[in-house]
Amino acid sequence: MQADIAYMFENESRNEKYFLLLIDVYSNKIFVEVLTKRDGQTVAKALERIFKRFGAPIYEIQTDKGSEFVSRPCRQLFKSLKILFRTKRGLNKSSFAESAIFRLKRKLYIYLRANLSKNWTEHIEDAVQSLNNIPLKRLGYLTPNSITNVTSSVFVDKSLSENHLIVPKDVTFQQQLKNQVDYENEAKKHEHLLKKGDYVYLKLKEDTFGKSFDIQVGFVLACCKNC
Repeated sequence: MQADIAYMFENESRNEKYFLLLIDVYSNKIFVEVLTKRDGQTVAKALERIFKRFGAPIYEIQTDKGSEFVSRPCRQLFKSLKILFRTKRGLNKSSFAESAIFRLKRKLYIYLRANLSKNWTEHIEDAVQSLNNIPLKRLGYLTPNSITNVTSSVFVDKSLSENHLIVPKDVTFQQQLKNQVDYENEAKKHEHLLKKGDYVYLKLKEDTFGKSFDIQVGFVLACCKNC
């Protein structure tokens, strides 16, 4: 599972302005707890409530390095439940959780506009269930809500086969070794193509709300020249 905390806006009636999101990476199933604050004790209690609702053993949780997750209450909770806790950094940190937050906020704002409401805490669970009831190709067109226990993977594999989709298989240790050798051999074939100090042109994809393409490329080229 991956976890992250998102800020919405303060609910005047209940002083709630955050929500904790956990996503099961296998099924894409989302769980949410609304928070009034984001300290370690509050987050640990919210995590414990979600664990009880999850209904299956949890072996690993990944988060960013937020102080609320690396706090003593959360670490003690993970240790007591024998959950491996990992923190990630970089562009791909908690990418599943961050993507789920984006999708949930977009769905939630649709609910608020439709109901002419500012009370987001009243509608967040409806938004969560709406996302959890969307059939996913990666699950053989089953919904995340249909994944209820550790044996659900059997039904996922069956549904994938029935829909003529690829059933994923675990890579053996021997295959991992072969993949590593193939990667190293392929890298040696191309190591002569670029050398330290060579000038390169980087083509960057323009972000919807980012700076213009020309400005990004100009900045990269300037950095290369200065290097």
